[in-house]
Amino acid sequence: MTEELVILNLNIQRNYKTVDNKSKKKYRYLEVYENLVNKITKGEFALDEMLPSEKEIGRMYSVERTTVRKALGLLVDDGFVQKFQGLGAKVISTEKVKNASSNLKKSDTILFFLPKTKENMDRLTQPYYSLMFFNLENELKRNGYKTIYSTISENDNIEDLLKQQTYAGIIFASYGVSEKHLHYVSENNIPFITVNNDYTEAVSVVPDNYTGGYLAGKHLIELGHRKIGLITGNTEDMSCRQRLAGFTIALGESELQIDKKYIRNANWLADKAIFQTQDLLEKNKKDLPTAIFAFNDEMAISAMKVINESGYNVPDDISLIGFDNISQAKYVYPDLTTIHSNIETICRTAVWILNNKIRKDVHDNFKILVPVHLIKRGSTAPVN
Repeated sequence: MTEELVILNLNIQRNYKTVDNKSKKKYRYLEVYENLVNKITKGEFALDEMLPSEKEIGRMYSVERTTVRKALGLLVDDGFVQKFQGLGAKVISTEKVKNASSNLKKSDTILFFLPKTKENMDRLTQPYYSLMFFNLENELKRNGYKTIYSTISENDNIEDLLKQQTYAGIIFASYGVSEKHLHYVSENNIPFITVNNDYTEAVSVVPDNYTGGYLAGKHLIELGHRKIGLITGNTEDMSCRQRLAGFTIALGESELQIDKKYIRNANWLADKAIFQTQDLLEKNKKDLPTAIFAFNDEMAISAMKVINESGYNVPDDISLIGFDNISQAKYVYPDLTTIHSNIETICRTAVWILNNKIRKDVHDNFKILVPVHLIKRGSTAPVN
């Protein structure tokens, strides 16, 4: 395990410990589970009897439905009940079945879901996502898993897709994951994790976008830049909003504000960044930005091409900084200053946590921020 992963591991353990020390009591879902076990073993819920609905159990113990689902999941694992889609849970044993989960059909296959949105389909050929797929598949293989890739849209029936094969777990990547799909896999106790996206009802592994945006802004300000352009991603994406928020804070610390005339949205796409950079330069000929922060490296490389072809020089006329540190960033001229987002650590961490969820060592939802850092190269310089 790498040093970064060890730090993440310690942080997770520390978070659990903090919760335990504050509450001085067991998690609520464990209390509900133990109380239901007591009722089953004493015959209050008889063999072949249906348990009350999740809503009714929630009222009985004054807990949310997510807490009830976790408790029912443990009852299923221990062989007390069996869940039936749309009907509820039926008591199938009044005694704990040792290693009950070992009787279930096992699988060594992980299903990798990419939400089927136009933006994601365009991203499939981008270096960042190619590297993500490569690292996830390698890490899963190293842990003894096979990988199946699939796209899924809002209107797809995830239940039908999952009936075709048994999966050990699911990885949802990028933004646009349907809440109903997350709800279904959670309700049916299917281990899953989200990567490069941020959902409260899931374990999420994401780069520290906020800090990345802050570091980019701080670097340009320290070089004396005050008129800074932005080539952003989809502003509906949490990663875009977080990078923008971090950048805004960096400017605010120097009593600066973003000038809206320098902002262009290229939706994460290199070809769209070409047109947006052309528009940015054309409409601000008399008052050009002295620097541009592109929210990913592909857009930054496109912006560099437009700047050079327009008769300007990077970094003498316009400094340029990207985000992600894809391999191409160090081969363009000048080589690209960027924020390093460690995709290998993101994927390694995601698989490590998913493996723990499959082994049922992890039950709660939380977010892991993978550290980022600034890499200074030739595309940024003091303001001329």
